[in-house]
Amino acid sequence: MKASRNHERLRPYAIIPMCALFCTAVSGCQLLYFAVSQKKEQMPAEFGQLAGERIAVVVWAEPATLDLDPFARHRVGKSVRYHMLKGMPDTYFVDTRDVDEMQERMGSRWEGWSHQRICEHLKCDWIVWIDLMAYTTRLHHAGALRKGRIEATVNVFAGSSDMGVEARYVDEISATFPQRATAITINMSDSDILHNTVELFAQIVARKFYNHERPYTRKNVS
Repeated sequence: MKASRNHERLRPYAIIPMCALFCTAVSGCQLLYFAVSQKKEQMPAEFGQLAGERIAVVVWAEPATLDLDPFARHRVGKSVRYHMLKGMPDTYFVDTRDVDEMQERMGSRWEGWSHQRICEHLKCDWIVWIDLMAYTTRLHHAGALRKGRIEATVNVFAGSSDMGVEARYVDEISATFPQRATAITINMSDSDILHNTVELFAQIVARKFYNHERPYTRKNVS
């Protein structure tokens, strides 16, 4: 009986090496996953003709959007300009304040100008034109939950009439913040949510125009 009790007393200590091996194996898997998740893949620009040119970011918004946020055009235009300049540091971008001044001074008349005339006025070669279709922190289907949402059509127009009047690039772009459906925004103000939504949207737009890296996701790993 004594030998049996000693044997039983030793059992917990015999388990320790096995636990250590298991923890080492699990940690190794976590490190391997972390290493894989940090891999990057190169993403080419969808429209790579803007580098080194003179660019103006012009944002159009419906009156209802401007009633909600009179600075909507400025916020989006400034953020898109910032992220494009960050990715294309050798490219000249018209100051957002110059675009604001044109829109405010001309009222709605600038909307009837041709893209060539706007380029001439802003002294640029290309316009990245953003039509805001949705701009909100209150989605109808989200109920009481607050989520930021921006939807827009992005067009790129050339300033030279020799290149035609049609858009050289068109895309529908949207951004939702927070991106995870389960994320809680109870401690965030509407201003915080809107700011983060604009930043996310601007990053998505900007990366359409220069080569960049993005982390591998499971669906990217073959």
